[in-house]
Amino acid sequence: MVGHQAGDAAGTATDGLLVALFAYAEGIEAHLMGLDRDALSPARRLGFDHVWTRTSLPPLRWDARR
Repeated sequence: MVGHQAGDAAGTATDGLLVALFAYAEGIEAHLMGLDRDALSPARRLGFDHVWTRTSLPPLRWDARR
């Protein structure tokens, strides 16, 4: 993935899941955030460990893109 390397963090929704899958394939740590647990169930079913809601975010450095 252009501009990313192993250890970087990525972003949810259908596009976000696809980006996260490509990131994972390249060794990039993907973090996904959704509005609630139901919105995040597809990410969990795909096996992502770093899946958060706004209230469960860990104290990490975040670099969100729009």
